[in-house]
Amino acid sequence: MPTPRRRALLSLTAGLLVMLLATSCASTGQRYIKNSSDGLYFKIPDDWAVYEEDAILDFQSDQFAPDELETLRDRTWQIFFDAAPKPSLRHLDQLTTPHPNGQAQVLELGPQQRDIVSLEQLRNLFFPVDQIIQIDPSVIEIVEAKEINSDGTRGVQFVFNIEADAVEQLQLGLEPDPTRKRTFSTVNQTAVLDSEGRTLYALMIGCEAECYDDNKSAIDNVADSWTVKKR
Repeated sequence: MPTPRRRALLSLTAGLLVMLLATSCASTGQRYIKNSSDGLYFKIPDDWAVYEEDAILDFQSDQFAPDELETLRDRTWQIFFDAAPKPSLRHLDQLTTPHPNGQAQVLELGPQQRDIVSLEQLRNLFFPVDQIIQIDPSVIEIVEAKEINSDGTRGVQFVFNIEADAVEQLQLGLEPDPTRKRTFSTVNQTAVLDSEGRTLYALMIGCEAECYDDNKSAIDNVADSWTVKKR
């Protein structure tokens, strides 16, 4: 029969074990996203939904020919993440959303692409920002911008406000209605090339301007955690 001292020691050990197990199982509030083969790492809040590449390409299958889909599977890696209470891949094509969402992509560039890619092209990777500013600077506002040169990677990171409906009209060659209700979204975008200029890494995250302000800390944490390591 265990002595009182032995019983106390067993009780203490059991208590410590329970505490350690509880600590190890506790959520950090963050979910790590990684693509080890391409050296990409970042984290998002663990309650945001994540859609892998196969789900994305299946959802977009009617937008590409079969050979194009095969090329995308061979040369890209991508995910979509969504903070909406009812997440959906339908939000992938919606810039004006009341909850943060975003995309992360890795693209292996072909020889011709490597020759022509520039900081300007990286800046306009998701939206023709420079072109739209020249047409109507009132529909896009650059909030902050910086060049990235770290561990051999180079690229750009910038935050901008964009009036999505007006941009769509301008791209169609139409003049936006001057009496329209103006609704802006805010986008945080990062695009970098690896040291050899062979691989492009991109991150875009955003939502309606008010949503962005309300979730700025979480969005900044995602962008700041974005890490590309040498392979």
